[in-house]
Amino acid sequence: MIKPITPKEALDIKLTRIPDEVIKIFNDLIIENLKNDRSTIQQEKVVDLISMTLGIPVKDIFKQSLLDIEKYYEKAGWDVVYDRPGYNEDYPATFKFSIKNKK
Repeated sequence: MIKPITPKEALDIKLTRIPDEVIKIFNDLIIENLKNDRSTIQQEKVVDLISMTLGIPVKDIFKQSLLDIEKYYEKAGWDVVYDRPGYNEDYPATFKFSIKNKK
């Protein structure tokens, strides 16, 4: 008998669908940009690296939700904030990582 999926099961399955190469790219960029327990990564940089590494068009990165990594890293101990420009704003979209509960 099929049962409804729980929120935890859905999240766990979604996280397993992100290729290892994407996680490696984020890990490398976190390390490269780490300063004072924080790391800021520009979306354009990560998108370019994913596109080159996986050999897929940029539009497919968004279609496949390959940038939806926040929960993955939050489970690993990071606070993650995705920041993109709003209407009439002009700055690069970023992922900001900071150590959870750092006081």
